Amino acid sequence: MSAPLEVDICADCLYTDANGWDEYNTGRPLPHPAPLNRLRGFLIGSGPDLEPHFSWSPCDGCGCTLGGDRYAVTIVEAPHNVCAIDDTTCPECSAEVTA
Repeated sequence: MSAPLEVDICADCLYTDANGWDEYNTGRPLPHPAPLNRLRGFLIGSGPDLEPHFSWSPCDGCGCTLGGDRYAVTIVEAPHNVCAIDDTTCPECSAEVTA
């Protein structure tokens, strides 16, 4: 397992990590780029604080280049037997990982 890293993610990525993306509840289709697409294979935890800060830097979660609020979160590489999508044991995900 890798050492924890701190990354900045946008509000769409933060919402998706916390709640998943449900078009019915959000009233919006899945945005492009897809939230968290750059963090597949990582588990996401809260950073030192979840206060937003404004940034023009691309989101580390999806790569969106629009300026806006970013949230500092901590990521670690998911164990091979844990699904990085929903934190459950997932034989399909662990089968795709090569040692």
